[in-house]
Amino acid sequence: MSLALPALRGAPPDPAALVAALEASLQERCRHLLTLADRTPYAPSYGCFDRSWWQYKIKDFPSGMSQECLYPLALALEQRLFPQLSAAAGQELRRLIQAGAAFSLQGQHGNGSVDDYFPYEQAAGATAFSLFAILEAQRLGALELPSELLPRLARRLHWLAQHRESGRLSNHEALISLCLARGAALLGDPALAAAARQRFERLMSWRSEEGWFEEYGGFDVGYESLTFACLRELAEALPECRPRVQDLLDGHARLILAAVEPDGCLGGELFARATWNWFGYGLLAHAIERADRGDGDAELELLLRVLEARWIRYPTAVRDDFVIQHHLWSDLRCLPLLRGLVAAGWGASQPGGAADLPPSLIERQLPQAGHLWLRHGDCCTHVSLRLGGAFRLYRQERFVVQDTQLALRVEPRPRGLLRWRKPAAATYLATAQAPELRWCWEDAATLRIEGPLSAYRPQPMTPLKLIVLRLLMLSLGRYWADGIRALMQRLLIAARPDPQRRFVRRLRFRDDGLVVEDRVRLPAAEAAHASLIPTTFSSFRHVVMSRVFHPYALELQEPLRSALGQDGPGLSLERRW
Repeated sequence: MSLALPALRGAPPDPAALVAALEASLQERCRHLLTLADRTPYAPSYGCFDRSWWQYKIKDFPSGMSQECLYPLALALEQRLFPQLSAAAGQELRRLIQAGAAFSLQGQHGNGSVDDYFPYEQAAGATAFSLFAILEAQRLGALELPSELLPRLARRLHWLAQHRESGRLSNHEALISLCLARGAALLGDPALAAAARQRFERLMSWRSEEGWFEEYGGFDVGYESLTFACLRELAEALPECRPRVQDLLDGHARLILAAVEPDGCLGGELFARATWNWFGYGLLAHAIERADRGDGDAELELLLRVLEARWIRYPTAVRDDFVIQHHLWSDLRCLPLLRGLVAAGWGASQPGGAADLPPSLIERQLPQAGHLWLRHGDCCTHVSLRLGGAFRLYRQERFVVQDTQLALRVEPRPRGLLRWRKPAAATYLATAQAPELRWCWEDAATLRIEGPLSAYRPQPMTPLKLIVLRLLMLSLGRYWADGIRALMQRLLIAARPDPQRRFVRRLRFRDDGLVVEDRVRLPAAEAAHASLIPTTFSSFRHVVMSRVFHPYALELQEPLRSALGQDGPGLSLERRW
């Protein structure tokens, strides 16, 4: 069936304007992903993107769909979306992506599935989208799955191969088929390749006579765009299915574009699932290929008008913490395609206590608050004394590095009957605002801060804790809310100094930079099993509005020199910027 495309009035949109608008939106949304992520490398929730669970603690389980965030981050790195990204910050983002994949696979159910909206849901959609993110990030080279995680990856793939969700959601079916094909290639598993072909055949049986694929009994143009994109990639991933896919792609694209409104908008409440979803990268790539062959200029122009409506005239980008990533990776995949149009010139011819502090270094100080700003050479260092010497360094008024002190990780040694079970590692922090902290000047340019380390005891929400908290608040808490709040603050905020483990930090302010010398004392029996973890944006206390992404994280500079060593019954680390 031949469908007429809508003829929209006015000059065609300028691809350069689309690129500018899209880049601004993508940068903002990708930065927000870094607020959603737990970027604390010693936390058990490191790499989790469900901020409602790991930070706000208003949920008793992390949503599996949230781990889809690692894919847009991988794309942002590949496309150099952050213009000021330093090499050190890029490595941190890669470690975060790696941690996100590990968190997803290690947290899945025994059968390989993950939950989305409630515990033990075993949601096919969340399982498929998070798996797709892992597989695509792997293909981009942004992560490399270690061998111990491959069995978990295989378990997730085989669960998807066998599971049949209720209802007909063609976009899920297309994505599952694509994931199985990708997984078969990665693991060399012919059973997964066979399952991918079976799911492709199942998807094709859901195609209507008009050419659209069923979404809960009807046509939803937003989800149709994702089904199209998956089919287009299946043509490469499943060579046996390529002829059938290629035969339907032109008509399928024309069907979707026939639904464009007169103002260029597409989707909404008039379609089967009432969504404004848009996964347009597949359609854009297809239209560009056809235009290059000389038979798709009209479709490409129409598609650019859709993008103009979505990104400029009627900006539509879901920024909710739960699903911000869902369309973000598709928009990111559109960006290089549009840049290619700009480079090719498409559209150019178209119509249309501080009394003893040496005063020579001090630029500003808040003695009671424990903050110092010191000027040395062309550098300025801001030191937080009450946080154990955490600091920020600037050179020529430009940010260089932020350091939020060290974390001491002590790996336990299983003993006796418990040798088969490895206990959790213990973590101690030097940033706790403990009254035992002391600081003084050793000479005119060396500041010494020392004090006890404090035990770090994360308190992730669990079903049992949530039940107890609900019962407590419904009974005693209704009449003793301030007491409950004080108890929660004691659990989540108050420091727990450990006198057996202490730190000493020396900051040496030089005209050419800053030298940081750290020494950690701990029981001799632990030294061989201990390690130091430098942190840059960590916080020892739980505050709901803390741990928000700041652009500084993209500009971190590696130290010019770093030396880690043993120091008697302890560890030492020296760095220079």
